[in-house]
Amino acid sequence: MKRISGGLRSSVVLLVVALAACSSSRSNVRLGSLTPSQRSLDYDPGIVSWKLANQLTVAMMPDKRVNLVSVEVRYLVGAADEPPGKTGLAHLVEHVMFARRTGPGGPDVYHQLAAVALGYNATTTWDMTHYITVGLAPRLDDLLAVEAARMAGGCDGIDEAAVAHERAVVLEELAQRDAADLREPLQQALFGPDHAYGHSVGGSDVATLTRDDVCRFIEAYYAPARATLVVSGSIPGSAVHGITARFGAIARRATGVRRVVRPVAWTGQLSDLQVGVDDPEVLVMFPAAPWGSTERIYDDLIDRIVLQRLRQAIRRDSWILDVRLEQLGGRRGGARGFAFRLTDAGRADDAAAKVFTAIRDLPGPRDDDLILALASARQNELLDAFESIDTRGWWCADFLQFTTHGRFQMRELTELQHLDPALLRQRAGQLGRDVSRVVRIVPSHTRTRAGGAAFATSASIDLPVWQAPVDPTEASRPIALPQGAHTSALTERRLANGLRVVMLPDSKQPIFDARLVFPVGAADTGGGKPGVATAAAGMLWHDLMGWLGPAEREAVGWVLHLGAPVSWTVTDHTTFRVHGFSLFADAHLWRLHWLLANGRYEGVDVARMQELVARDAAHRDRSRAGRRALREALFGRGHPYAQDWLTALASNAGSLRSADLERFRDTYYRANGATLILVGNFDPAAMMKLVTELFGAWPSEPPPAVAAIPPIRPTAGPAWIADVDPEAVQVGVSLGFAATSPRTARAARFVVAEMVRSRVDQVRSRMSASYGIEAGYGIGVDGDLLEVGGLVDAARAGEAVRQIEADLDGLRTGDAAFAADFVRARRVALVRALGDPVRTSVAANRLEAVVANQLPIDATDALPAEIAATTIDAARSVIAQDLQTARMVLMLSGRAQDTAAAFAAAGVARFATVTEPPATAGRR
Repeated sequence: MKRISGGLRSSVVLLVVALAACSSSRSNVRLGSLTPSQRSLDYDPGIVSWKLANQLTVAMMPDKRVNLVSVEVRYLVGAADEPPGKTGLAHLVEHVMFARRTGPGGPDVYHQLAAVALGYNATTTWDMTHYITVGLAPRLDDLLAVEAARMAGGCDGIDEAAVAHERAVVLEELAQRDAADLREPLQQALFGPDHAYGHSVGGSDVATLTRDDVCRFIEAYYAPARATLVVSGSIPGSAVHGITARFGAIARRATGVRRVVRPVAWTGQLSDLQVGVDDPEVLVMFPAAPWGSTERIYDDLIDRIVLQRLRQAIRRDSWILDVRLEQLGGRRGGARGFAFRLTDAGRADDAAAKVFTAIRDLPGPRDDDLILALASARQNELLDAFESIDTRGWWCADFLQFTTHGRFQMRELTELQHLDPALLRQRAGQLGRDVSRVVRIVPSHTRTRAGGAAFATSASIDLPVWQAPVDPTEASRPIALPQGAHTSALTERRLANGLRVVMLPDSKQPIFDARLVFPVGAADTGGGKPGVATAAAGMLWHDLMGWLGPAEREAVGWVLHLGAPVSWTVTDHTTFRVHGFSLFADAHLWRLHWLLANGRYEGVDVARMQELVARDAAHRDRSRAGRRALREALFGRGHPYAQDWLTALASNAGSLRSADLERFRDTYYRANGATLILVGNFDPAAMMKLVTELFGAWPSEPPPAVAAIPPIRPTAGPAWIADVDPEAVQVGVSLGFAATSPRTARAARFVVAEMVRSRVDQVRSRMSASYGIEAGYGIGVDGDLLEVGGLVDAARAGEAVRQIEADLDGLRTGDAAFAADFVRARRVALVRALGDPVRTSVAANRLEAVVANQLPIDATDALPAEIAATTIDAARSVIAQDLQTARMVLMLSGRAQDTAAAFAAAGVARFATVTEPPATAGRR
């Protein structure tokens, strides 16, 4: 068992300046029973790893808290290992490995996993290809069987049609991500065409790759000795025998030679690119140390310090839209640095110069406190990632692939706890103009799609879609719930002033999540200026300059050193959130209280926000017009749900003052009517005592009632809209219905959403015209919507629209497949509801949704039973209310000729057209 101290490492260095002359009505800082102190965190990731006789690396991460398992296989091969002239091959193979069939007419891997898993995905980088599947714990053996067959099968079950189909899907994915426009030339500019990282993962040769290319690559690299299997979650003791039996019998051998990655060596080179991006950019890049090395830990910390300096330095620079950290290339080296997005390409050199100014005398005498806070924030990120069933296997595989120390995340957690100042200065001293590479990027406003004309050869593929057989009569009876369904230790209290407190303690959870939810949303102006709700949440920050006594200064310094991130969201409600080590749950809760009770609105930040909003409102004019047209057709012109909140806020540009935000805050951020959500490892009695001490002093007067949302006034439909985008390379499909079924019918909505999603998924599964079409309910500031959307190939957009409409018509009329679709959809919805990842952020998300929708606080625990009991008639009722043709709005976004051709192919003779002049500084 490792022991990590997560508190004071030395005497607290104050992060604030106490100004005795600064006093305000919010200067009374309450501490309650909060006591700064040193604390130690006991944490053991519980990872066991070994090698089978065939050299397959196996790692297990048992976790009995969850009812889920993840099965992940990483192959040590990526884009860096592609043969010359075959860029994109590793990514194509990743896709094709899902299309492998068990036999003629049998299910492919996609559909095998769909029948037994909650979710599945894969990712290709320069250094590896990683497959992940998550399912309920009883399906572990099924998941292992699928992965073992995929590893053992080689190219068996992969025919020409499967390769052609997935090649088309990959090309759609590349077009969706603008891969051909930026990534390829950027990688070449940084690393050179002969370097292992000198091309993008997507590549530029996908359209010409063949089945022979795919099979040779699989035979060369997809073998046990080049793979790592990671299993995590609720793993039974028998799993070790099952893994050895299934995977140990695989005798395939890898013959491919991995490409060597040369270290990056730059001398201050400067490059210019003109590509199809939206805004001018400039990148200032430096060589990156190998992932997992001690040097990489310190480099990451230095980069975060520099980013903070840059953000402070550009507060008044209206020509800089934003600055972000950037990492390019793989984890065996690559590049890291800073990317600026600009309004003026002529200021690229000025932006780059800010980086070299920011790294002078780094770390400086004023960086000590920031270093401690950033190191703690990084520790929070590591623990949060390892507590997620969706990400822990990836991290474990990273450590097994790129490190040899065997300590997994404990190495970085410990290093961050006991930083070496000399090594920090040494790594910082290696940054400079003479080892950098600067790339200036200018928009060309001309976009091309990956594959070009060659794509036409594979754009008309239709494959049969396999579906698991079901008994349609199951639709007439409820599903039996499994034994031992999860129940939580959820409690609910209410303070005398009306604050509702919802607590979900978990003694094994190292991450704490606290949220304060107010029932006021983006549509509410408080009788003041539009957009003020969003500004009031976004501009509120801790008062670092207010009067603080010695005890308060010590508490502030200690709490900020812990590095817990604070965030906010505004939809149809407003939420303030903080999360970090559960060991410091009381400190994190105090920080949230300190923000709400003593925070302030800095005049310079409010002014800067209005400048950015005004610029963005003009900058995004064309794309925003399409979204506004869609919302107006769905809800009615002038309806609150049809408003564009960016435009609303921009209408106040220059007139919004700190006093306006204070007035809104005083009016609506009140205890009475608000809900405090607490999830993580804490003592409920001690936490409730602190909650009462801090929030119990707030007045009990309730906020004024928010304005009632008027009834929607949708356009009599169906309505058809073309949103003209001259730079598009695909056609965007946005189909929406203003949903009128009650939110209390949530179980039937879950089932209906899955029925819709399953049917429209055939646009990818059968037609290969899209990287993916999604469907589901949207609930929030835009009202209740049943949405279908995605990007499709322009040549097949009309056909895709016809198929989606036919699918929806079949649901409305109850076609021959309706009962079977209901059975499958209800099964899937139930499995998703039963899945309990026991991750604080997921649990808190669910509780926040329950609070926002005014449902009973145990609604999440009750959902599986509701879904199991959902009847086919309940699904028909929701469909009748939410899929009305008269409420349907379909918008196609793309070039004028593409949208017109798609509407014609779909049989639509008349449609409205949305066009506005393009923005002067480029499109975002």
